[in-house]
Amino acid sequence: MATININYNLNPPGGQPFGEVGQNGTSERGAKKSQATNNFYGGFLNPNQSQDRVAQRREKAHKDALKVVMDTFKGELKVDDDQKRRAEHMEKLETEIGENQAQIRELSEAQEELKKTYGISEDSEEQQDLELLKKRNDIFKGKSTESLTKEEMDRLAEISKNGLTEYQSRVMNYENQKAYFEKNIQDARKEWHMEQQTIRAVDEERLKHHYMVDAEKNAEKILESADREILGMMMQDAVETQEEKLDEIREEAEQRAEKSEEHKSEEEEIAAGPEAERLENVLKGEKLQERVEQILQEELLTEEDLKGMIYDELL
Repeated sequence: MATININYNLNPPGGQPFGEVGQNGTSERGAKKSQATNNFYGGFLNPNQSQDRVAQRREKAHKDALKVVMDTFKGELKVDDDQKRRAEHMEKLETEIGENQAQIRELSEAQEELKKTYGISEDSEEQQDLELLKKRNDIFKGKSTESLTKEEMDRLAEISKNGLTEYQSRVMNYENQKAYFEKNIQDARKEWHMEQQTIRAVDEERLKHHYMVDAEKNAEKILESADREILGMMMQDAVETQEEKLDEIREEAEQRAEKSEEHKSEEEEIAAGPEAERLENVLKGEKLQERVEQILQEELLTEEDLKGMIYDELL
């Protein structure tokens, strides 16, 4: 039985598995970036839902690949069984042919015994008439391509009018029995040749194709496709996870910035009049955006930096 070794090589270049951070990344990007990267990988691979999806896809790929090979293997076994059955049938037909030939020989020997019993010579009129009767039967049964002459047809009409002798009647009875066994031989030989042609055609066809080799190649393609799909799933999950975290950080930063600006605005309103309030309204949006960006820079990486880090590590 063919076997398939199914290996998943989904680790990023460099031999470092997903979920770990190299020392070079830590030294180059600083302590905060290292912490953010560790948080990203840990949050990406640990959830049971992501792991279950990967495990289910791998299991399905294994089953699909195994099914391709097993279906082909079962088909090949069936072909082997059919070829063996045909070969065994040919042997039985050969035995059947031999048995029928033995029956014909016995009947021929019995005819010779009758000739001796009745004292019939080969050149006697009774034997000549018997041979003419055999010739007519062979022509009617398609065993002979000869045709009857006018003299032979006239003689047959006379024999039919006068009737057969006892010797001729018994011999012709044996002839009818021999015809039965000859028909069995003819049918058996026809079947034998048909089986032989089928076996030969199947063997020639199998030489042209390599079904098991093709099945194993198709199974490998299924597994490779699953590897690529799983990698894509992991990359997509990583991006979505980081985007959610960035949204949370952005929202928190905006809230903190708003509170800081509100507190500062309250202090300024006490000292300033209506003109200062209008100016503050004009600049408030710009200051708020600047404050959000300042907090993001102080607390974590920028959004583009994190996304770039995702693709640097995964692609």
